[in-house]
Amino acid sequence: APRERLWGHIHRFTEGLRALGLPAEPRSAIFPVILGEPSRALEAAKRLREAGLLVKAIRPPTVPEGTSRLRFCLSAAHTTGHIDLALEALRRVGVSRGP
Repeated sequence: APRERLWGHIHRFTEGLRALGLPAEPRSAIFPVILGEPSRALEAAKRLREAGLLVKAIRPPTVPEGTSRLRFCLSAAHTTGHIDLALEALRRVGVSRGP
């Protein structure tokens, strides 16, 4: 069922983020990956787009100064391959810990 598939993705992504040294809690399908400076978030989002992922960079004034982030949104339509691709792309672009 879609709900169970989505929660499986949420748990898989949570575990993958933690393996990269990033804090993550399986609370919802939306995952913020806090990078700190706006330029760092913009560059990471650009590199992830080049890897085929649509990930938004969220910056001030939407979030407080020093908490610019990437925003990942998972859905039941994703596959485990998509989740693994996102985690591998994060690793490749050097997003392995917070600010």
